[in-house]
Parts: sequence; structure tokens; C-alpha cells
Amino acid sequence: ETEGNRLLFPLYVVPSIFERDILNPFLRKYFGGDYRFTYWGPAASSTALHSDVLNSFSWSFNVVGEKDWTFFCPPSLARESSLNGGGEEAEGESISFVITQHEGEAIFVPSGWQHEVRNIKETLSINHNWFTAASIDKVWECIMIEAKSVEDECDQWGIPSNDWDARETMLRGCIGLNVSMYFFALLVSLVQEISLFDSSSMQPAHGLQPKGSEDNFDECLFNIHRLSHQLECMLKQSPSSMSGSKSVDHYNPHLAQRLSATLMSQELAERAFDLANQLVQWKERGF
Repeated sequence: ETEGNRLLFPLYVVPSIFERDILNPFLRKYFGGDYRFTYWGPAASSTALHSDVLNSFSWSFNVVGEKDWTFFCPPSLARESSLNGGGEEAEGESISFVITQHEGEAIFVPSGWQHEVRNIKETLSINHNWFTAASIDKVWECIMIEAKSVEDECDQWGIPSNDWDARETMLRGCIGLNVSMYFFALLVSLVQEISLFDSSSMQPAHGLQPKGSEDNFDECLFNIHRLSHQLECMLKQSPSSMSGSKSVDHYNPHLAQRLSATLMSQELAERAFDLANQLVQWKERGF
């Protein structure tokens, strides 16, 4: 089976409401992997309580079978719901609910929501983890937490502090993504969004409206703003003069060093760094 055949004759088509995806197209094109899965489980099998990898969104489509999903509302939303309802905030209060998913139905799992799943009948489902510009800050939080853990492990094993290739390799092994991959995923997505516009007038280039819809035009502007902001945060968080703090909140991801290790070239890393800076500045001039 060739890649061309897979594109011409896909086994399934992603539902339109889930097709905006930064993660999987980038991974498939540049790294040969993805976060697309097919799950099978007999009746009464289950998946224990968890939240999805990378703080990503996920969707699950039941090809056959039936399953119960139990969702647990994040504490911050539970408190907001309680206060908006006129009730008092209860210490340790949790809100949960159960949804039964039937054959031919899809379930959307928001970023960070804990859930458990039980197959009522024998079930076959198609599942994707993915993220969009709306959730890239949550993904970055996850990557930074895991990067800090890798840093601590490297210290324990005596791995040299300047071995950024080892750190990026370990990080990818833990969560399937590392700092460099995340940076380039955002950079590629931002270039794609900006390419639709004439930078001098902030109008779609060549008279094109993104997908011909005013809603999609607004979405494109939103994506540019979010992607630029996140890249700007990464660039500011990684100054070469900043000492590597051991706390996650002030952890320096050393972006330039990681890019150099990944690209095996300091020159290419500097060019990528400069391009990101230029795109961030373009956004500041355009909005």
C-alpha cells in the first residue's frame, strides 16, 4: 500500500467539525507518526480514569457497539458552575456525568477532562487525539511539566546538562512530542495561516477568502493571534542568558539549544528562531 493509495482511498473521513488539526498532519508529513487509533474491546471491558495525552482534545467514533463514558468536570469549572448556580463552593466537590455512546455516534473529549470508559457491548471505535490553536497553551503546559521531569531524571543519571539531544529524545519517548516538534508544528501552522493574507492590507491574498466563509475568515484571524502569542511566549521564555530554574513555572526550555540539537545545526536553529520572531512581529504590525 502506497501513501498515494491511502490518500485516494482512505478507510474513513474525519468529521468536518474535527478536521481542524495541527498535530496529526504535521506528524504524518514530517515524522511519520500520528495520534490516530482504532480500539476494540469486548463487553464489560473498560479504560480506567485518565485524561488524554498532551492535554489534547480527542474524539471517538463508534463503528459498532455501545459504551458508557463517565466524565469528571475539572475543579475550576465545577466551582464556576456552583457559584453561577447560586450555591456555595464545596471543598473537594466534583461534578460527574455519564453519556451512553451508541453505534454511529461520536464523542468529543475536551482538553484536560478526566474520564473513564466501559464497553457495554463488544465495541470497535476510531479515535483521534489532536489540538488546535484554541488549546495550544494547554499542550505547552503538559510539555513543560514533562520536560521538567526529564530534566530531573537526567540530573539523577548524570547526563550532561548540555546534552539537549538526549533530553529531546527522552521527552518524545514519554509523550510522543518534544519541544522542537511542538515549536515547528506551531510555526508551520502559522505560516499556512498567514499565507492566506496580504500583510500590507490584512486582506486575504489574491482575493481568496479562507474556505469562502466569513466565519472561517474570523477563525483564521483567531488562529494567527493564538499561534503568534504562543510562539512569542516560547521565545521570551527561552533567553540564552536565563539560568535554568528547577520550578516548572520558571523553567527555561532552552529552545535555541533544543532546536540546534534536533536540526544538528546551530545556523538552521537560528534561522528558525529568526523566522518565528519575524512572524510574531508581522502579527503585531497587522493587528
